[in-house]
Amino acid sequence: MKRAIIAAALFASIGAANAQNRLPTIPPDQYDADQKQAAADFLAARKVPVAGPFEPLMYSPEMMRLSRAMGDYLR
Repeated sequence: MKRAIIAAALFASIGAANAQNRLPTIPPDQYDADQKQAAADFLAARKVPVAGPFEPLMYSPEMMRLSRAMGDYLR
């Protein structure tokens, strides 16, 4: 039983590490024009730079804008 718990924890940690590599964070200096505008809109609305779950959404700036707007509405 103890081995099964250790194996499950190891498997979960490996899965989490692999998931982080699927959509790596785009450095702000590599943003295209649309991504720069989305980041500026985010900063204007939230008063903080793009971070957390919004970072992978920068691959689709329009989706990031919509997600931020939804979060703002729900707040």
